[in-house]
Amino acid sequence: MYVPLKGSMMTSGYLSISNQTMNDVEISSIDCSPVRAEIHETIVNSEGFMTMSKVSSITLDANSSTIFVPGGKHVMFWGLSGFDNEYLSCSFLLVDSDPVDFKFFVKKRG
Repeated sequence: MYVPLKGSMMTSGYLSISNQTMNDVEISSIDCSPVRAEIHETIVNSEGFMTMSKVSSITLDANSSTIFVPGGKHVMFWGLSGFDNEYLSCSFLLVDSDPVDFKFFVKKRG
């Protein structure tokens, strides 16, 4: 993920996720406290218009993976102005399982 553009409070982050278990896994949300974060998806409708909306949950099938990319699923962040750390610690909150901790590498612009 990149720090927000100057004058902006928002940015997005991208990653790949793998479920290497024999069971489906449902991600209910993301926690990157104290930074606000939500899982979003960009969708292009039949008329070619793009909309972005919050995703309520994501199910990863057993032994599958998905990639969060621009124009698809991604993580939106608010409150990163002045963020000066190299990494942002986050957790995917799972239904019926313990959270999965990970870190975003925070890249400076320019």
